[in-house]
Amino acid sequence: MVENALKNRIISANQTFNGKILLIYALIGDKAEMINLLVRYGANHNTPADVGLTLMECAEKLDKVYANEEIIVITA
Repeated sequence: MVENALKNRIISANQTFNGKILLIYALIGDKAEMINLLVRYGANHNTPADVGLTLMECAEKLDKVYANEEIIVITA
C-alpha cells in the first residue's frame, strides 16, 4: 500500500507527519523494509531524524537493531 502511494505520488518519501519524517516512523517500528522502500523512493537518510540526531543515532539510542542494520547498509 505504501509503495503504491509513493509510486503514484500520493505521498512523498520525504513527507513529515506530526513534525517527524516518515523514516523516523519506520525506524521506531524497526521496519528495515520500510526504510529501504522510502530511501529507494527518494527519502533523504541524511535529514536529521529527531531532535537533531541522525537516523543511525536514533536507531542506536532506541535500540532498533533491524533499522540500524538497514541504515548501515544504505549508508555504506
